[in-house]
Amino acid sequence: MSRKVVPVLRVALVAFSLSLASISMPVKVEAQVSGEAAQSFIYSPNGPVPVGSSVTISLTQAADTVDWDMGDGTLYPAVVSSITHTYRRPGNYSVVAKGRSAGGVSVKVGSVLVYQPSLSLPQSSSTIVTLPEERLVWSVNQDNDSVTAVNADTLTRTAEIQVGGHPTSIAADKDGRVWVTCRDDDTVWVLSGTNGALLQKIQLPYGTLPVSIVIDKGRSVAYIAARGSKKLIQLSTPRGDITKSLQLSASPEALALSGDGTSLYVSQLISSPQAGVVWSIGTSDLTLRNAIQLAVDTTTLDGSNSAKGVPNYLLGLALHPSSNELWVTAKKDNIVSGMVRTSTDIGPETTLRTLITRIDTTRAQEVTSKRLDIDNKGLPGAITIGEKGNHVLVTLLTNNELVILDPYTNIQVGTIDTALAPDGVALDSKTGRIFVKSLTERMLTVVDGSQIFARGQGQVPILGQVSLIAQEKRMTNAEVLGKQLFYDSSSTKMAFEGYISCASCHIDGGHDGQVWDFTGRGEGLRNTTTLRGQEGDKHGPLHWTGNFDEVQDFEHDIRGPFGGRGFLTDAQFEQGRNTPLGGKKAGVSPELDALAAYVNSLDRFDRSPFKKEDGSFTNEAMQGTKLFLALNCSSCHSGVMLSDSASRVRHDVGTAKGTSGKRLGSTLDGFDTPTLIGLAHTAPYLHDGSAKTLDELFSKGSGVHTLSHLPKVLIDRLTRFLLEVDEKALNLEELGKKAGLLDSDGDSIDDAWEITYFKQLGKGTGDHDGDGVSDLDEFRRGTDPTVPASPQDNSCPRHAGTLSHLRPLTEGLLQASAISGYLKSVLEGGPIDPSRPAGATASSLSSLFTTIEGHAKKLRLSVADRLLIGPSRFATASRNAHRLITLSGSRARSIAGATKIIADVGSKRASRYLRRVTSQCTAQRR
Repeated sequence: MSRKVVPVLRVALVAFSLSLASISMPVKVEAQVSGEAAQSFIYSPNGPVPVGSSVTISLTQAADTVDWDMGDGTLYPAVVSSITHTYRRPGNYSVVAKGRSAGGVSVKVGSVLVYQPSLSLPQSSSTIVTLPEERLVWSVNQDNDSVTAVNADTLTRTAEIQVGGHPTSIAADKDGRVWVTCRDDDTVWVLSGTNGALLQKIQLPYGTLPVSIVIDKGRSVAYIAARGSKKLIQLSTPRGDITKSLQLSASPEALALSGDGTSLYVSQLISSPQAGVVWSIGTSDLTLRNAIQLAVDTTTLDGSNSAKGVPNYLLGLALHPSSNELWVTAKKDNIVSGMVRTSTDIGPETTLRTLITRIDTTRAQEVTSKRLDIDNKGLPGAITIGEKGNHVLVTLLTNNELVILDPYTNIQVGTIDTALAPDGVALDSKTGRIFVKSLTERMLTVVDGSQIFARGQGQVPILGQVSLIAQEKRMTNAEVLGKQLFYDSSSTKMAFEGYISCASCHIDGGHDGQVWDFTGRGEGLRNTTTLRGQEGDKHGPLHWTGNFDEVQDFEHDIRGPFGGRGFLTDAQFEQGRNTPLGGKKAGVSPELDALAAYVNSLDRFDRSPFKKEDGSFTNEAMQGTKLFLALNCSSCHSGVMLSDSASRVRHDVGTAKGTSGKRLGSTLDGFDTPTLIGLAHTAPYLHDGSAKTLDELFSKGSGVHTLSHLPKVLIDRLTRFLLEVDEKALNLEELGKKAGLLDSDGDSIDDAWEITYFKQLGKGTGDHDGDGVSDLDEFRRGTDPTVPASPQDNSCPRHAGTLSHLRPLTEGLLQASAISGYLKSVLEGGPIDPSRPAGATASSLSSLFTTIEGHAKKLRLSVADRLLIGPSRFATASRNAHRLITLSGSRARSIAGATKIIADVGSKRASRYLRRVTSQCTAQRR
């Protein structure tokens, strides 16, 4: 990617107080935008001046008389070529000198930077930090599990040090040590700031997910934003131990610490639909002062340069060093508009907007009049403010740019191209250099900002770019390219005018917590889902309605709502690939395949903070596992991902509403089953986000999720299990066996067992099947209390539990073998029994396999799996049989054949096992 030097120009000059139209002599205007023009003035002192100090400005070429406009409203008409002036307020002032001489009138424009001195500078969390004395710049490499040191003078990489999993933020303490937060393994690494030697590794509780750090050097404490546990954590920097923590209501992100260390500000990464939030915290006792609201905008007109929306993804915070303003970077998500909500669709220019705003920290209130929307841009990221307070620097994460703002006028005074996805910016106070870190290109862009910081005008040349890593350790070349494309909205292939990229709603592969009105896309109200841990299309189709069957289908979103040209040529697109679920797009575009490679590489779920500190399940969660199985949740949420998405079956579970819309513009026949892994981090829930919490889903929800008939203690146990699940391929049966007795009604029978057989509590008394064995004894034996045991089973108590399920399982498999054989024959053109229509027969076969699955679950799992009669096999068979209701052709014949094989093999193995157990009982009776 080519880099260009972009001169920083004043966007607007002050209006001349003296009308040039009244002067008849020739007029020449010179603005101070280059080295040559800069010689028009001589300043004393030469640089920013404090408020209340005098500055003398002289013209390098004398004039007979000069009219001076000092930019602060002060005019000095008809004076000499030199003027001394005192500025009473901080600001970046344009100075206009209109000189008269025999040759005519010459107008020259310069600038004076005036600042309010500050006793101490505020600090912000960042992915990059400078150590001025050591002349080093340290940055994190999130995707390479490392940090890099770059010499600030020679611009060479001096070290790359391996640290923990996914380092996210870095800060320096008063002793020159650098502290690194590592999200994926909940660690903080303390390194020597000179050579990177490991000095200390601090292990935080499992699921903390530390994402940012800022250090109060005066008080020797570090503050860490813990996205997982939703806490602010305070560490002692001399010892590295946790001294205090503050529980927050949502996931924290960026940190900003006041210069005196008394106030800390924490942004909430994902906003509610009503407002973004920045927490104000007192550091003396680590208490919450205010939750400052950044309210949703419902009044701005949607158009080509503005839109409604809620501030979201609050990625950057920076305190002004001398005012009471806290600067915030965010995007503005237009969840206000849409065909359902306002009868107006959202497009590329109105889906999301750049938002840079300010908070008055004295009043603890956003100054909404100072909200800044930079047109034709996407998601802003990092932010920092020059130490004098005269310039604000913001990275545009998805546009590959650094913008420089005048904080006193809210005017953008410059733009600099950077490497891809700039997510960090730091300043060198000694040289005026600007260091911009790239997330996806692994590059440090170094800019000379000395002129802009000294005079407010001039060029900002790029001095060089430094590669931050020696070798990719976690990602393939295709995945790296894919991530670059995932973030880049500056490409016209991806987006219209730079607004939207994949990362706009899925930063770092996550989600944005919003419910969008996608009715105009042929869908409906849709809750953004996370991509983390999903492995793209590996485990099933994408989206709530399964409307994409390969990641490359995002070509449709790119060409449609994003407004991009797409990564396929028009000819390639029209060759049977112009509809989702149509012709395969994989293997056609290297860029689209790279995008898919990155999305498919997202195989990690974030750790759950609800687990024990060692990462194991709590007893409450294991009890919840038993309820999960008893309530038959695994009929849909099964397998490696706790989802049957791979079967391509959608379910109507009673949550569809009028606002749920359609599927690909046609009838909505149900929803794809979402995984249950990682639920601790993916609220709100359901396709339309109508359940803010799991408790709300179960106690107030509709359809199969309604559990209001159960005691709250059971709902709490189930919820606990779901909040702790953060790994794939769980053995739920074995996990449930490790749990203690759950007996909320005091009948000595496990509640999950009662729900399994009676669908409610309080029924486990007496002898329901009248076989002479009480329900309590049946629970202790592990037998079915609804099916009378045969006399021979009762006389064989050792195997009674096994036989009570093995007999009906064997009989069911024999029936399933016969039914699937009939279906296979019909699909191959054989005779049809009028009393047994194929559709109804397939439906009954699906139900039969579900019953068989229930019996298989009651057997010891090791035995069931070894005999190929494990419940997972029959769950698959049930889903496949259900698909036969609508399928036809070779695909249906193949599925019917596979289903018959499962039934045949299972019935043979089960019959053999039944004979063996029966013979053991016979021997026992003898």
